[in-house]
Amino acid sequence: MNASEYQDDPDVLREKIACLAKMVLSSKQMTAYTGAGISTSSGIGDYATKGKEKSKKKKAGSMLLARPTLAHRTLTALHEAGYLKHWIQQNHDGLPQKAGFPQEHMNEIHGKLCIYVQLICAVTTFLARRVIRWYYSYYCSAVHFLLD
Repeated sequence: MNASEYQDDPDVLREKIACLAKMVLSSKQMTAYTGAGISTSSGIGDYATKGKEKSKKKKAGSMLLARPTLAHRTLTALHEAGYLKHWIQQNHDGLPQKAGFPQEHMNEIHGKLCIYVQLICAVTTFLARRVIRWYYSYYCSAVHFLLD
């Protein structure tokens, strides 16, 4: 088996959707962690893998012109509905914010290219501290929950 996309049998897909829905509804601190794959259908290339070679999608031309995907809008809607508490992403394309996701609930691991006046070192240090504080808080609450 390779890493290419495949389609589930419709019955299997329905079971997976039902399982995911139960997890979402029962979650107290649901967090999304996304990478390049969430933005490729907007025309932004996947620079880390060979996936860009297989893509037939027209390129956006510029990261600034790219539009949020259905996945970006869905995660934003999950946040607005109170289910998704936090989003960690490896991209620096600004598409979550374009979809309306609030910055205060976002950690961008590699910074953001959409901000023009931004010192990478300062941002990296700020984000690293923010991620560590958030992770420690999240970890402590998870451990406390497991021990109760």
